[in-house]
Amino acid sequence: MSTIAVVHKNGQICMASESQTTFGSTKMSGEFIVNHAKIQQWGDSLIGMVGSVSLSMIFADIIADAKEEPDFSNEVSIFKYFTKLHKKLKNKYFLKPDEEEDDPVESSQYELVIANKHGIFGVHSLREVYHLSKYWAYGSGRYYALGAMHALYDLEGYSAERIAVEAVKAGVTFDDGSGGEVVVHMIPS
Repeated sequence: MSTIAVVHKNGQICMASESQTTFGSTKMSGEFIVNHAKIQQWGDSLIGMVGSVSLSMIFADIIADAKEEPDFSNEVSIFKYFTKLHKKLKNKYFLKPDEEEDDPVESSQYELVIANKHGIFGVHSLREVYHLSKYWAYGSGRYYALGAMHALYDLEGYSAERIAVEAVKAGVTFDDGSGGEVVVHMIPS
């Protein structure tokens, strides 16, 4: 339950999220929980993820243990990285790879977006990777965020940052799983 939005426009990439964490019907904004970050940096890449906090903690551990940064420059390299990572997720972190009975492969359980100078890459739980040209969103507030980005992207005076912030605000306004403060990260493209 989250809203993460990423926008690529005019040589800038902005990734924004809200700061709410939920435990069943209990919700806590970033004001009350220190480790509320949904966006992590790995080298020159921003990685925004939604879902269980345990998955975010696992990814932080993977980053801390890595001897080198992975190649996140294109969809094939990202696919290969997450395919190799899947075995480690199962063996070291006890990942439960089950989702739908008719899925063609096991799930890595990650729904995340990677942004760097090469663009925006959406990574889905079955390790599908999409290279996105303008914007994308994840989380339970994604539909509201995508609608806001679609409406604002071509308007004069709307920067990548302004669009991403408005997209997350739309998620916070209309999605009951999103809330708290908007957190912003910028990188050049």
